[in-house]
Amino acid sequence: MEAAGQDQPSSFSGQHMELNLRNVLVDLFVAGSDTTSASLRWALLFMAKHVRVQSKVREELDRVVGRGRLARPADRADLPYTEAAISEVQRRANIANVAISHTTLKDVKLGEKKVLEYFFFAFCGESGACTRRDF
Repeated sequence: MEAAGQDQPSSFSGQHMELNLRNVLVDLFVAGSDTTSASLRWALLFMAKHVRVQSKVREELDRVVGRGRLARPADRADLPYTEAAISEVQRRANIANVAISHTTLKDVKLGEKKVLEYFFFAFCGESGACTRRDF
């Protein structure tokens, strides 16, 4: 008796195996690097805007880690303020790009607003229209 699904063709076998595998790996790499870069951009923005928080994170890192080495996972328990700041960035920022973009094909009315033809906009999940927010 053959294993279930063994007689079904797979997108990871045959002539397209390498191409499909490469495409999946590229998708995983891009998704991971995009999320990481978005997290870093938001963290830098929040730190630039909230200088007092930036100073407290720097003081805690200097006290626990020092300037002679990089932070290690073992340091995490001794960096509660830094961890809270990172968690706050992830809580408040739009880290994952979940926006669905649209373009109008003709002038339309959206509520009381007139939206011109070829206007580009995006909706971000439950939060509604994507806009720059003041934090």
